[in-house]
Amino acid sequence: MEPFTAVILAGGQSQRMGQDKAWLDVGGQPLIVHVVERLRNLAAEVIVVRGTPTSPLPKLLARVVEDRCQGMGPLAGLQAGLDASATPWIFAAACDMPLLNPALIRYLALLRPGYDVIVPYPAGQPEPLHAFYHRRCLPVIEQALASQQRPIWRIYDKLRIRPVLPAELVIFDPDLQSFVNINTPIEWEKVRRLIS
Repeated sequence: MEPFTAVILAGGQSQRMGQDKAWLDVGGQPLIVHVVERLRNLAAEVIVVRGTPTSPLPKLLARVVEDRCQGMGPLAGLQAGLDASATPWIFAAACDMPLLNPALIRYLALLRPGYDVIVPYPAGQPEPLHAFYHRRCLPVIEQALASQQRPIWRIYDKLRIRPVLPAELVIFDPDLQSFVNINTPIEWEKVRRLIS
């Protein structure tokens, strides 16, 4: 299988959460450390992309880079991750996804030949921060950023996309827990119960 870089986006402001999500406690360690550990054995390298630093990150077994386009959200994080990656392919995930499923990520990786993006559609909508992107996406991303276009999914019509529908996803992740992310204290409590 062609190697890939895991890119974890940690640039959000966590306004709805009320605190930096990267530091939420998961079994005695910060959430972002947990996400790095989930991906470290799958990827050739792990990169964490930050937006404007508002607080320090915990010590990580990952390279940390910063967005070049501050304030442009996850699309700028993808740009920074693709720029910094030592491999042509990246797997992009958010720092608040503690239930990533290695078997599902390996399956998505097998679908890459012939495409620019491998993106799951767990509930009828794309999940752009649980997806593979090839370096060929960079010109399209840079054009979108230059025109102040922020949503990642809006670049998809200019790329070769392989959508991965629920019927495929549930083979590896029956409850689709890989796509659970944390935006509010209530969501965090639900995730803590799932983890425990």
